[in-house]
Amino acid sequence: METSQDSTVALARRYIERITGAGEMSLADTLLDENMVYYTGLAPSGLIRGRETIKQALQGLHTAFDDLNLIIEDAFAADDSERAVIRFRATGTYHAAFLGVPANGKKITMIETHVIRVRAGKVVEDYASDNNYDFALLFAPALRYTNKQ
Repeated sequence: METSQDSTVALARRYIERITGAGEMSLADTLLDENMVYYTGLAPSGLIRGRETIKQALQGLHTAFDDLNLIIEDAFAADDSERAVIRFRATGTYHAAFLGVPANGKKITMIETHVIRVRAGKVVEDYASDNNYDFALLFAPALRYTNKQ
């Protein structure tokens, strides 16, 4: 018998594997709330609001790293059944400009942990924490200049 925790983890896995990992943006309308909030390094501000904007950011990632390979290493639900934690490792080759930084053909590894909140069968929040030294170095020019006050 599937529990609400199982459902939460299954939805979070599907979001990470299919949308973040495989770039299947056609699933976003089904899996993501229209007002979803995504705390991430994929935007210089660190915050992306709204399903359409999130789709654009993730599509940009997949254009830049068109050979992205993502493997989930850990997945579990919180006791409240609203949150799931997904930890993954992804590799990809930087083939197209992203965040204004020209492509350089370098293969990088991204290691991330996401705390994903689910309500009414949709992802409403994603807090990404990363250990992406390669990514941070590659995109430092974009991240450094946009965050100036």
